[in-house]
Order: sequence, then C-alpha cells, then structure tokens
Amino acid sequence: MNTAVDLAREKRFDWPLCYEAEALILKQMDAFTARNAFARQLVQRMRDESGTLLLDWVDHLVLPAEVFPALREAGYVDDPRGEGPAHQRPLWHPEAMLPRVLVERDTAHVGAESPVTLALRCESVVDFMLAHGLHAEPEGAPFSRFRRLLVSEENGARLLAVERRGYCGAVTARPVSGEIEGLLTAAELWRTRRRVFPSDAEGFRQTHAVLDHML
Repeated sequence: MNTAVDLAREKRFDWPLCYEAEALILKQMDAFTARNAFARQLVQRMRDESGTLLLDWVDHLVLPAEVFPALREAGYVDDPRGEGPAHQRPLWHPEAMLPRVLVERDTAHVGAESPVTLALRCESVVDFMLAHGLHAEPEGAPFSRFRRLLVSEENGARLLAVERRGYCGAVTARPVSGEIEGLLTAAELWRTRRRVFPSDAEGFRQTHAVLDHML
C-alpha cells in the first residue's frame, strides 16, 4: 500500500459514492437469498425486529470466478490484509464500506454469477447458535482469531456465521501461547475502565491510556 496515497484518501471529505460496487454486491446477495430459505427468513427478521438490512451484517461473500471482472470494474482490489484458502482470492473495496469478497479461482462446477457462500458477522458464534436453536461444532478454537459455523446449506448456497478478533482473513488457526490470556486481560481492562471524569478532556486522556495499555 502507498502510505502517502492512503493518508491523502483518508483526509478527503468528498468520499466517492460507489453505486456500481454496491449494486453488484446487492445483486449477489439477492441471488443468494433466492436459493437459501434460512437466509430469506433471517432477512425478514432483521428488518422487522432490528430495523437493519442484510448488508449491515454481511462479513464476506465467496463468489465464483466469473464475477471477478465485474468486481474489478466496480473498484474491488486485492486485499492487502486478506488471507484465504489457496483456491480463493481475497478482495476488498478501499473506498466503500462493503463486505470483503473471496473469489474462487476455478468455479466451473458452480452456476455462473451466483454466490457460493455468504458469511454473517456476529460477536459470538455460540450465542448465534443458542439464539437460532442450532446444534453443530464451530470451526476454530474458542477465543481464536477467526471462528465460523455452517448455519444452512441449500441449493448450493452456504450461509455461515463468523466471529473475529483483530483478523481480516478467513483462515482458522489455533491461538499461539499467551494469546488467550492477553485477550481476556485486555477485555477485562476495557470492561472495568473508569467511566466518570471531571472533564471530557480527562476522560479521553485516561481512556486512550487504557487503550494503549491494552494494545
């Protein structure tokens, strides 16, 4: 990544309107929900019970190779922090708050221009299981960087729930030595931080000090 270019983009106030990219992602999501009844019911519940859209919850999509040229044209580029299986290429859109995409390198066996996988982001896959009455074993160790759960698979459309901790890829890995202890300590520091201060300035100063200690 070009640091100078990145900083210049971050300082812009005329953020681009990436209608083409958004329309492409929405089209793929619609194709997915047309094939997966569980996802369609969840979309309805999201709207009725939380006033949110499916797009607000999507972590990433896995799309067939046929969609790659359209993604490029819409502004998707190789993801510098992405990581995926060898048969998938990680992409992201640097100027839009849109889901990341993993593109299959060879999907001749999959229907053209139809999503293979849609992954929903949740805080806890275990809580997701309990809320929806699911019975399965998540992939990835508890408190690891990335966990996922197969929620539903219908007509070749796989719905996942995923849980992340400071990681942008899609590959599970066991925590390294001391990682879980550090995570739990950081979470405890944040939960028990001081909340009331004599001034906003003092509150921000001490809160940033806690964040520095956590990092």
